[in-house]
Amino acid sequence: MPGKIIKLMMELGYFNYPSEYYIFSKDFKPGPEWVNEKTYRDYWSYYVRPALKFPKEYKFYSLKDTGITSMLRAGYDTLSVKEQARHSSLLMTDIYTPQDIKEANPTLLNYNGIL
Repeated sequence: MPGKIIKLMMELGYFNYPSEYYIFSKDFKPGPEWVNEKTYRDYWSYYVRPALKFPKEYKFYSLKDTGITSMLRAGYDTLSVKEQARHSSLLMTDIYTPQDIKEANPTLLNYNGIL
């Protein structure tokens, strides 16, 4: 988890709750009850997306796609991005990689191995 998120969680008091609590439970707060992900998709669809005037094509899952793209544009390696996105394979991460950043890695120019 990025340090920025951990810091935010500390500021919001997330670590003051019992460790067995879910991070997001009822009312989007830590709690003992598991909440179905449909709750978050619905909240996004009925409240957040309209408030931001985003088109209907922007799904809650689009936030994850945006994060993946941001990490890749910032120069993070695909393996790290794959792990952060919880993808099952690098092929899945590659599917979400925008075409304009599918270029040769400049760090390979200085590779000095046997082959």
